[in-house]
Amino acid sequence: MTHNLNQVKLCDVAHSELGITTQVSSFYLDGLGGYPELGNGLTVKRTASYHSWTLSREDADIFVQRVIAYRRKVLG
Repeated sequence: MTHNLNQVKLCDVAHSELGITTQVSSFYLDGLGGYPELGNGLTVKRTASYHSWTLSREDADIFVQRVIAYRRKVLG
């Protein structure tokens, strides 16, 4: 099995870079559960389980910055 080194799992980004659960990060991506939709324009490879969703490293970096900026704005 080959792995694309440019692809990262949403669960890894959520836990190690944002300190949130994978479920909450999926809500941020799609604007579910009252969360803002911060995944606009990003390509996410979705599977049946959001724990296996992947993004390119570039899109993951953009997503992380969007979540951080949003949380700073809301949480002060």
